Amino acid sequence: MILAVLFVVLLVLSFCTHFLGLPGNWCILVLLGLWKWLHPGADMGWMFFTVLTCLALVGEGLEYMALFWSGKRSGGTKKGNVGAMLGAFVGAILGAPFFLGAGAIPGSFVGAYLGSLGLELLGGMRFDLASKAAVGAMWGKVFGLIVKMGLGGVMLWTGIPKLFA
Repeated sequence: MILAVLFVVLLVLSFCTHFLGLPGNWCILVLLGLWKWLHPGADMGWMFFTVLTCLALVGEGLEYMALFWSGKRSGGTKKGNVGAMLGAFVGAILGAPFFLGAGAIPGSFVGAYLGSLGLELLGGMRFDLASKAAVGAMWGKVFGLIVKMGLGGVMLWTGIPKLFA
């Protein structure tokens, strides 16, 4: 029972790593796998782990698809969307030292904007159009992260009861 409560705390902390720009859903999956390994009789079969793995993969995919779709819908090019993706990654790294690590999230949003803006401008797009595309890419990143965190919440919701079964 105490070990299960400790794992619940670790699972929730893993979910919170999303706020640091880290792969929280994958951490949740690994921790639940560790629980299954420590408790072979736990009610966690291959189907359970397949579904959780699919949720984690879908979360990652939707995060980037939302960024690309929103950037393109706002007039961005493929080059600008790649800039947004790379900028989000760099922004998360540069923002991580701020606000006890939570700066990675706004850093990724700002990075998505600046990365898209920079490559759109280098591609010859006017500033007003490039800025509109960059704002779209940034909002796509925001929406994608919200969806990914929602799927992480589903992973927690389905996984935590398994620790006490």
